[in-house]
Amino acid sequence: LYDIVDITMEGLLTLYFSGGQDGKATILRIRQDAVGFRPITYGAGIRMGVDLTLVTAQLSTTPMALDYLLVRYNIVDNTYDLLAINHGYTF
Repeated sequence: LYDIVDITMEGLLTLYFSGGQDGKATILRIRQDAVGFRPITYGAGIRMGVDLTLVTAQLSTTPMALDYLLVRYNIVDNTYDLLAINHGYTF
């Protein structure tokens, strides 16, 4: 299965992961606060495929918008792979 982590942005967020189990996925539900426009950066050990770039993997900027990120640990490469991001769920 997978873990779910809820984060509300209140400033710059840098994602780091540790302690992964091979093949285990984590779903991040990241919500902008009432101000919005909070940036995200990706720490060492997180990699993206060619269809996800640092530009497309940015979060929604709308206040209170919710984005979903799916990350899976790869023990062979000792990395966390960002598999998907879905943007802009709002009320």
